[in-house]
Amino acid sequence: MRKVLTFFLLFSSPGTVLAIETPDYEIIDTLPELVEVRKYAGAITASTSVASGIRESGNIGFRRLAGYIFGDNELNKKIEMTAPVMQQKTGEEYYEVVFFLPKDLLTPPRPSNSDVLIKEINMEVAVLAYKGGWKVKTYEENLKRLKARLAKNEKWRASGNPIWARYDPPWMPSFLRRNEIMLPVIRR
Repeated sequence: MRKVLTFFLLFSSPGTVLAIETPDYEIIDTLPELVEVRKYAGAITASTSVASGIRESGNIGFRRLAGYIFGDNELNKKIEMTAPVMQQKTGEEYYEVVFFLPKDLLTPPRPSNSDVLIKEINMEVAVLAYKGGWKVKTYEENLKRLKARLAKNEKWRASGNPIWARYDPPWMPSFLRRNEIMLPVIRR
């Protein structure tokens, strides 16, 4: 019984226990059925573009960016991991994978790998959060739900490709993983 209780307490609120930094954002609107419209302004990221399918590009991009934060940079400096890891289709064959950098890292070191870029993100997105694993089918089902909810809205419309945001490490049990689908939006 004690083991079950310990497991429940450790994993019932993973964000609190893991204390992984997440980017700041402003909620600028709330839509029916648990959709938020958020504004992300001035967050600094490390990103990489990968020519592959959704699964493989996520894996390749994650490894490239992990290399950067584990010290593959001009200063050989280790950088704290943050969440979420984001992935967005940017072309016919390309996906961009993005890590947010810690807020207190005012001058990020230059990446040693020329495929890793440092950028600032400014975006407004409609967001639908969901729990569960990282199956592409689950992502696509939730994307369909978000698009349907946004289509009914009179103030906002989609203006870009969806972003898949994943907050938890792979060892987190899949039923506890926190994920989001984000759709860039503009006012109608």
